[in-house]
Amino acid sequence: MSERLTPEQLHQRATISAAPFRASHRPTGGLDTATGHLGGREAAIQVLTLPILIAFWALAIAIIAGFIL
Repeated sequence: MSERLTPEQLHQRATISAAPFRASHRPTGGLDTATGHLGGREAAIQVLTLPILIAFWALAIAIIAGFIL
């Protein structure tokens, strides 16, 4: 079951940092994965691999559909 939160706890969970996001504040420590730690470059490659594969898959389907139709 869910727990009851006090108004103070609700406010604490809903509070958002007032500092704006800046590109210079991006995390540089890398990413911890199930197989170990990855540096920044390796983490970016791992995170972007699936979206790139999906884009190429969609492009291939569009080309195949163009030949069929």
